[in-house]
This record gives sequence, C-alpha cells and structure tokens, in this order.
Amino acid sequence: MSDPLALLPLAVAAGGGRLDAGEAAALVAAGVTLLQRSAPLVRALSGARAAILLPSGPAFLTALAASDGRGALLLDPHGAPDDIAWQLADAGVGAVFTLHHLATRLPADMPVALLDDAPRTARVIVPGRTMDVDLGSHHGLALEGNTASDGRDEECVVVYADAPREGGLPGPRLALSHRDLLADARAAIAELLLTPVDHTLVALPISNPLALTLGLTAPLLAGGSVTMRPDARGDDVLRALEANTITVLVTVAAVYQDVLSQHAARGGAWRATSLVTCLCGGAPIDPALATRWQDATATRVIWYGGAEDVATWRDVHLPRPRSD
Repeated sequence: MSDPLALLPLAVAAGGGRLDAGEAAALVAAGVTLLQRSAPLVRALSGARAAILLPSGPAFLTALAASDGRGALLLDPHGAPDDIAWQLADAGVGAVFTLHHLATRLPADMPVALLDDAPRTARVIVPGRTMDVDLGSHHGLALEGNTASDGRDEECVVVYADAPREGGLPGPRLALSHRDLLADARAAIAELLLTPVDHTLVALPISNPLALTLGLTAPLLAGGSVTMRPDARGDDVLRALEANTITVLVTVAAVYQDVLSQHAARGGAWRATSLVTCLCGGAPIDPALATRWQDATATRVIWYGGAEDVATWRDVHLPRPRSD
C-alpha cells in the first residue's frame, strides 16, 4: 500500500496546523469519515472526479479529504450556473461538495454532499435518496508515514484557466498532482522560513493558485495557523493585522492598496508589528504601491504572478518570488 502521507490532505493533517481555529487533522478526519459512512456518495464518485463548490474555509479540507485522492475540480462560488454545469460535464464529475445555498447553482440531478454543518454532520443527496451522516464521532486519524513523501502523481485538484476558449467557454482544464502541490509547498516553507508559530491571513478564494499552495498547504504543512477571509476588504484586513497575531499576509494588489488607504485615513503609526511576510498574487503590484507599502509597514511585498497566461500557469504556484 502506498504511503498515506503521499495524499495532500493527509499530509496537511499530519502537520498539526489549524484552519480558522479548527484542527486540520479533525477537518480531514471528518472528510475520511464522510466517505466511509456514505455508500451513495461512494457510488456517485465511482470512476468519476469530485468537485468542490465552497467558499474558502474549513469545509474545504473536509471536502478535499472526502475526494479520496481523486482529482477534485475547484469551482468558483461566484461562477455562472451555465459555466459550472459545463465544467462539471467536461471534467466528468460524479458528485459535488458544497453548501445548501450554493447547491442551487448546480444541475438539479447532480449528487451533492452538503457541508453546512461540517465537521459535525453532512447531508448527502443523490437522486431518490437523502441521508444525514454523523462526522463528529470519528476517532481521529492514525497518521503514520513518510512526512517527506514526494506525493502521488495522481490528480489532486483540477481548475479551468481564466482565459476563455472561443465561444466563451471556460479555458483549458489544468490538473495539479499531489506531488506538484506538496513539492511547491515544501519549497515555500523553506524559502519563506515558515514555522508552527506563523499565522497566515489569506484574503483570496481557495481556487486561486497562490491561496491553495502558499496560503493554505504550505503553512499547514509547517504546523502553523491559517485564517481565510476571501472577501475581506481593506478595513477588515487592517483590523486583523492590528490584532498582532498575523505574520503572513496573502492577497492581491488591490487589497494592499485598500489597506494603505484605510491606514492613511486613520493617521498615526503602523501598529501591525507582527507582520513579517507579504505575498501578492494576480496582476503585478505597481512599484510605487510596493514602495509605499514598504515605507509604511517595513515589510516587502513579494509578487508571485498571475494565472492569466495559460502557457505559464504552472509557474504561478512555484515559489520563485519576483518583486517590483
């Protein structure tokens, strides 16, 4: 049998980190339990991919673990229902992990696992049957294996590129293996010197490559804490930073701009003294903005690129920082 820690969610669980105040190991254990206790879900996923239609947060780890090592299509919660339906059909998805209010964006006959109450319970709905699954009575995970495992070559997550095809269809399907994501995350840990004392604030959706690899996988593998606020605005981020528990910020240039504007409106000295590392995804950060940020905060913004160019998408989540 292959090393269980070659699967990304189990490797993350073994790191001992926390996601939005929940233990990563407990969130992953809930996902494993869901699959063990729901035969209808297992049948729906047989020979098919899973899909995850969730906002960034703890339920994502539960869903990824319940995907059982198969490729999980990451869907944009703000995506148009027609685009979502096309991606589900094109990727060969058998069931979707989602929330009740987002399930309305899915085709009516699509099997779903509703994670509104995870990691305590889940509701599995397949054509002709609905069942509630107790996730809270799991006995944890006995995680033994090589904590430096290279990871499996099988798909871990699947996304569609931002650049559309002709006719307005979503861009090409791109797959990342467990090996890809674990290697990139470990390289980021070494490069950014992440440790269990780090607390990462991620103001990006989990479908963003930077959020998935450097915002979630790397800090949890290092045993640190992660807070995910995908829709946070500048004032929200500034308040979180000024609580002086955040050491790593992962977001886009627009949020850096908004944080500076909020800070300037308040006046006074920069009070977020715990912040050490600032990562920027998406479009390149303007050099003048980067300079203003460094002058105000004494921290440098590292840009990791954007996913607009499909040909260079693989470079997006490689930890090769470029600064402007």
